Amino acid sequence: MVARTTALTTAFTATLALSVACPPGGGEPDCAAYCATVTANCTGGAAQYENEADCIEFCQANHLTWATGTGADQAGNTLGCRQYHAGAANNDEHCLHAGPTGGSVCGAYCDVYCDAAMGNCTGGNALYGDRNACLASCGQIPSIGDVNSPSGDSIQCRLYHLGAAKGDPAVHCPHGGYTGANQCGTWCQVYCDLMDRNCPNQFTGPANCDTACGAFGTNGNIDDATGDTVQCRIFHASVATGDADVHCTHASVDSTADSCQ
Repeated sequence: MVARTTALTTAFTATLALSVACPPGGGEPDCAAYCATVTANCTGGAAQYENEADCIEFCQANHLTWATGTGADQAGNTLGCRQYHAGAANNDEHCLHAGPTGGSVCGAYCDVYCDAAMGNCTGGNALYGDRNACLASCGQIPSIGDVNSPSGDSIQCRLYHLGAAKGDPAVHCPHGGYTGANQCGTWCQVYCDLMDRNCPNQFTGPANCDTACGAFGTNGNIDDATGDTVQCRIFHASVATGDADVHCTHASVDSTADSCQ
């Protein structure tokens, strides 16, 4: 009887140790294991990727911007954190944490965004001078889009294109920038979203802004600070948090002769 009790105790202890050592995501962080788990446990409306192959492609593209981490990570912009939450998921909130955006658990939106922007868009395709500039711009981007959407003025759309930028930076990096480059939101959607956030007294409502924006030229360059274009006005609207009195005037319909007029 003593021997049997000892054997049962030993077996229970071993099982407990195994359960502690193996978090829900299981094992060493790995794109194949992560993608098999997240596509199995997050389906329908909770799906984070179109299919397992798309997940693997995205994961491998972003593996340099997601730290590897460990299978026990429950927070932070790591592959391990996503794998952990993928293992814990059952078409619930863990799916968003396991997805490409991290759901503000496996990295805050702007941390994930800036890691991808600084990692996948470099040299002539660089979007920001440094990480602080990236974080400041990211704070202006809406975060209410659909995961992996290739269009719409959202952080989710921009993250989609920053993932694709690993393979084709010349095409996708501009779409991943703060302006969306007429892909992640039309020029006027981005402009009016920024004006509503940073210069709310310039227009009486979204329709008024959209009508006014339709008359702006669209042949400017991203980050232009002068010229009668929507790109110039987007630039000034985006930096209006630093000096609203000056930049909201520049971003307005009438603008000023030395800026967007």
